Amino acid sequence: MEKWFVYFLGLFDRVKDATAAEALERLAVPVRLRERVQMARIRSREVLFLFYKEPQVSRSRIHDLLVPLDTEALLLMMAKSKQERAKKYISLYLTHLRNVKVTLTGDDLKLLGIPPGPKYRRILRELLDAKLDGLVSSHDEEIEFVKKKSVAI
Repeated sequence: MEKWFVYFLGLFDRVKDATAAEALERLAVPVRLRERVQMARIRSREVLFLFYKEPQVSRSRIHDLLVPLDTEALLLMMAKSKQERAKKYISLYLTHLRNVKVTLTGDDLKLLGIPPGPKYRRILRELLDAKLDGLVSSHDEEIEFVKKKSVAI
């Protein structure tokens, strides 16, 4: 984590997008860093709005919304959010959800008799969502989930 980036994002948090873009350009901030700041600003606003709007957000949805954001952007979001629910979701992601992984791989799917192809990505994505949402927890449960999914596809 880059502590300075949290402060840097904070400097531009309350200004309009055009003003932030102009300031970043005038400060001769490298293009990649400018893009990173702008993406964090836009995505953070979208996610916080969604957290405010939706009364319940699943763990898999929290993961999907927050995984593209830098840790620094997440920390700033947590600090600036006035809504406890949003803070709780971000904290849950930082402490638990971002570390959740499935144990199965494409090789395991092949061993289960599922023909290789683009559906591997979909199956593994659905498996991760199920694990995040607490529908599966063990390796054996992951195998059973995949077997049921592969029949449905």
